[in-house]
Amino acid sequence: MTGKVKLGIFGAVVVAGGFLAYSIINKPFKKIEDAEPQYEMTATELFDAFAQDETKANARFVQPTPALILVSGEIAESNTENGVTNVLLKTDNDMNFVVCELDTHSDHKNLKFNAGSKVRFKGLCVGLTMDVVLNRCVQVP
Repeated sequence: MTGKVKLGIFGAVVVAGGFLAYSIINKPFKKIEDAEPQYEMTATELFDAFAQDETKANARFVQPTPALILVSGEIAESNTENGVTNVLLKTDNDMNFVVCELDTHSDHKNLKFNAGSKVRFKGLCVGLTMDVVLNRCVQVP
């Protein structure tokens, strides 16, 4: 192969890589409000799935891509820090919760949540820390 051919192939690879990177960076966010959930369950059911078999729950809800889950439950508490609101839903275990981090890319009708209220959120499951965490959550009526 001549130097010009190698240079041409290299240039084509660079252009294709640049286009791919541009496409990934500028990909629009999926609107959680409009998406259909893959699973619907209570906060207790979701937490129990991870507590009983974390590997199996990760395979079902987290990997290869986070599952969109509609979770319902009773609010234990809510807080807002650095512009991000988290709502903690009670489980049967007093020490663990399902944490719903509200989506910063969505318009929320309500950012004040009262302990004891029943709610439903749709969000992407990112797994278990001490609690099961859903991010990009939106409240569902």
